[in-house]
Amino acid sequence: MDSALASLWGLVTFAGFVNSLQIPRADDYVRRYRNSVGEGERREAHRWTMAVRTSPVVILVVVAALVIATPIAIDTSAMDLCLLLLTVLAQAGFAATVRYLVPAVPASVPAIIVTRGVDWRQLRSQDSTRQTSVRFVNASTVSLDVNWVGWDGQLQSYGAIEPGRHRVLSTYVGHPFLLRTADGRDVAVVEPLSQPAVARIRNADLPGEPSEPPQ
Repeated sequence: MDSALASLWGLVTFAGFVNSLQIPRADDYVRRYRNSVGEGERREAHRWTMAVRTSPVVILVVVAALVIATPIAIDTSAMDLCLLLLTVLAQAGFAATVRYLVPAVPASVPAIIVTRGVDWRQLRSQDSTRQTSVRFVNASTVSLDVNWVGWDGQLQSYGAIEPGRHRVLSTYVGHPFLLRTADGRDVAVVEPLSQPAVARIRNADLPGEPSEPPQ
C-alpha cells in the first residue's frame, strides 16, 4: 500500500509541476489576445488556456478513480484511506487554483452592440478595477473619432480611425466611448464588456443629419 500511495503522490506532483510550467505561456497568449482582440490570437489563447485549465481536472478524475479502486483491490487501513482522500482533496485544490489563475478565453470574439441615439452628456465613467480592451473597427466609409467619456463627463480624444482600419484600446468596464464623424456628428456609444470585444461601426450606424452641438 505504501508503494501505491508513493506512486499516486508522484503522479500528482509531476502532473502539477508540468502544468505549472505551462501557466506563464498561457498567460502570454492571453496577453497577446487582449492586446490585439484578433481571431488568430484568440484561437491560440483559447487552445492553451483550455489545455492548462483542463489538465488538472483530468488528473483529478484519474486520481479519484484510483482512490475508489484501490480499497476494493487492496485491503487498506483507516490511515491509508485518509491519505488517499487527502490526495484527492489536494488535486481538487490545485485544479481550482489553476482555473482561478488562468482566465477562460471565449470560443469566439464577443461583439459589442453599439448604442445609437444616446445623449452622451448624461454618461460618466465609473471607478473600476476590471480591465478589458476594445477593438474599434471602422467598417464605414467615413473617418471616425474615438472619444473617451471621462469621470467628469468631458470627452478625451483618442484619435481618428480611417475607413477600413481598426484600433485596439485598453480600458476598464464602466468606461464608455463616443464615436463621432470628422464633422462632429455623434455616431454611437460603446460600452466595454468584461472581456476583450469588438465594436464594429458600419454605414448603417452613421447619422443622417448633424447632431445638436454640445451645450
